[in-house]
Amino acid sequence: MTKEVRFRAAYDNRATGGSRHGMDMSLILKGQRGAVEAVIYTGWYPPEMQEKEIGWQGPIMGPVIFHTYYHRDANSMDDEEGQPCTILNAPCFGRWSSLMHEEEQKVLEALISGGDEAVWAKLQEIYNRIEL
Repeated sequence: MTKEVRFRAAYDNRATGGSRHGMDMSLILKGQRGAVEAVIYTGWYPPEMQEKEIGWQGPIMGPVIFHTYYHRDANSMDDEEGQPCTILNAPCFGRWSSLMHEEEQKVLEALISGGDEAVWAKLQEIYNRIEL
């Protein structure tokens, strides 16, 4: 199993017709069957947006419950095409979380209360339990 942490920068593209989004953190556990990716939405936005919209510097809100994605290598499927996937670096079939809110809360609690080893153990538990 390999462990990886990725960060996606916050952005505000509304001036050009786009959208805005806070910084994300992805915790990714990869194995032979695929990967489990836990995405944490931090609620952290660019400083210039925070000052303009809420009148102060600092996070608009703290980390919130996240989504969990499952990635399965499309090469394991005979008759379907997968989508490009930067997690597996191959075409894959991704699924959004089918976990109950209570289970997702346990992953977030593991991260906050137990740190990295606790959250990796929880993701390993999920990986072992799901069908990829």
